[in-house]
Amino acid sequence: MPNVNFQVVFNDKLREISTEVSEFIDNDPNHPESGKRMVSKSEALCRSLFKMALGWEENRETKEGNITKVVHNPEKWAIREIMDRVDGRTIAAVAVEDNTASIADHIRDAAKNLLNDMAKETDGS
Repeated sequence: MPNVNFQVVFNDKLREISTEVSEFIDNDPNHPESGKRMVSKSEALCRSLFKMALGWEENRETKEGNITKVVHNPEKWAIREIMDRVDGRTIAAVAVEDNTASIADHIRDAAKNLLNDMAKETDGS
């Protein structure tokens, strides 16, 4: 069996996949006739990170057919990550004993909260 460094192969594939142009973004001012354009996965991910950092509003339809406005406040962790990357700071290695939540934990929690909010709206709670 060849000696293959999994981390190197994984990182190479991750970089390769991130350049695939396969994601649509909405409300592109450069293409008002379509309202959408395709971008790379990495651009879509960066735009999602900026959205989390800036906060956003959305309208959701309830089970009764009413429209409710949901406000998502800016996330401090997303702001910090963007500022760190823009300033050229490298990603810090997190020690095992570090009890702070990782970016993945924040994203998972934000998604869980969003799904829970949606479930409450459909239940009428």
